[in-house]
Amino acid sequence: MPFYNRIDVRKLPRSRQLEEGSYKNGQRHCIFNAVHDKYTGEWKRDKKTGKGALLTRNMDLYEGDFLNNYRHGHGILAYLLPKYKVFRLAYSGEWKFGRMHGKGLRDYPGEGFYLGFFQHGKRHGCGQMFYHDGAFYDGNWIEDKREGIGLFLFKNGNRYEGNWLNDKKNGKGMLYFLNVGQIMIGFWNHDVCASSTITDLPYRQAAMAPTLYPIPKNTLVTLEIMCKNAELVSKSEGSLETLMMHYNRSLAESKYF
Repeated sequence: MPFYNRIDVRKLPRSRQLEEGSYKNGQRHCIFNAVHDKYTGEWKRDKKTGKGALLTRNMDLYEGDFLNNYRHGHGILAYLLPKYKVFRLAYSGEWKFGRMHGKGLRDYPGEGFYLGFFQHGKRHGCGQMFYHDGAFYDGNWIEDKREGIGLFLFKNGNRYEGNWLNDKKNGKGMLYFLNVGQIMIGFWNHDVCASSTITDLPYRQAAMAPTLYPIPKNTLVTLEIMCKNAELVSKSEGSLETLMMHYNRSLAESKYF
């Protein structure tokens, strides 16, 4: 078997000498490169391909699949916490040519955890976001923003179900005030409710802090009843109680109630 015709490393810069030192019979055998990254794993045609582990000089650790020097396939990325000298999970899931792509779990420091689909390194598709303050979102994402149909659960227990656009409530939706037992149905424009109606939920009295009085139901009165009431008002000479008695009787006789 002929030996690999190697370059005279004595004539190369120090960085190239370190790079050449990682070759064996024309293939990289392991391990350290010129920027002090450490790789242990499989190679193919002088490129990281297959299963392997890469520890960068910034102490970021990746373990999983490689393809032509890219993170590609399934892998886990973690970063070192110097104070505790342990690694914290940053991402676990699918990769495509060095970017998070497919289904995975990612930690967003200061915000929360996301479980769902990624595209080109961004949240894209169906996914769930667990926020550190106790809030929760389950719905559609487009390029790292909530967009489409989604459910948002506030930390106080109230929830919104409806349309989102550019990370804001936009379009038709329903906002449940579960703490007081009411629901608001309407249309939103950039997180502001433009028009809506508020009604009581069937279990209003079972809410944690129900409203003191229920919201009266809106009813339609026919033209026949309106004319009869007007006639009663014009001809009535009795007390207010007598007038209300005739009015309630006319409502009871109507086929619409």
